[in-house]
Amino acid sequence: MTTVRLDLNNPTFQNQLFNLDQDDRERVVTTLKKVSKMTWDQVQRDNGIRRERILSKTGPQREPLYSIRLAREVRGVGYRESEWLVLLTLHPDRTRASR
Repeated sequence: MTTVRLDLNNPTFQNQLFNLDQDDRERVVTTLKKVSKMTWDQVQRDNGIRRERILSKTGPQREPLYSIRLAREVRGVGYRESEWLVLLTLHPDRTRASR
């Protein structure tokens, strides 16, 4: 089975990643390494990643968007393109930001 390949080239995603605090950034990178060693079936079943379809929006070519847990308090939004996970944005939990 083919493992998930990561496309981290979106400028918005990169800017948000580089602007996370160091602890969150390290957690996100650790999760991305984990995902890159998994199959799509494993990603879908993994309870820590919690892949969830976003019903209200679609990707650039109208593909389904998904939210995945990349760190305890950070979710990523992206879509699947063949074997690629194309990440578009990062979203730190709002409850943490308001503390």
